Amino acid sequence: MILLKVGIIGCGRVATSIHLPSLQRIKGVNVVAAVDVNSVQLRETMEKHRIDEGYVDHRRMLEKVDVDAVFVCSPPETHYQIIMDAIQYGKHILCEKPIATTVEEGFAIKRALEAKQRETSKPLVLMPAHNFVFTPCFTKALQLIRDGEIGSLKKIRGYAVSNLTFYRARTDFRLQAKGGV
Repeated sequence: MILLKVGIIGCGRVATSIHLPSLQRIKGVNVVAAVDVNSVQLRETMEKHRIDEGYVDHRRMLEKVDVDAVFVCSPPETHYQIIMDAIQYGKHILCEKPIATTVEEGFAIKRALEAKQRETSKPLVLMPAHNFVFTPCFTKALQLIRDGEIGSLKKIRGYAVSNLTFYRARTDFRLQAKGGV
């Protein structure tokens, strides 16, 4: 039984090595469409992950395919427009970071999401793809804090280091990025 139909927008490394394999292991989730501006990458992804529908324009996929949610795995400078379009179509969204590249874009997304939810009375989820948000050690630490097990919390300082080479990115978009929200 299919409970959630997903469209992947952007068929780069994070989509093909992380999101698609993970989604395909979840019972009830069906990745029904993929989008990439590179038609060769799109075709390879569709074949490897057995995805029936493919598009080079995310708007065409949103118009034609019945999806409940989209995963935005494209370069950061494309996120704002893709998110805004997905909101207009009433889709849940998981977006790789950053969701927006300026504060103004972030507020515009918030306003659009709130307006769509008022219009349809449908709660929509927009979630950044935080790598460690559900990691067991962090959820346990949060539970210990909530339960008062470690006393009154004054400050948390954490560090994470990664050069992200495990993605083997095909482009240098991380070096080109102007920032993110």
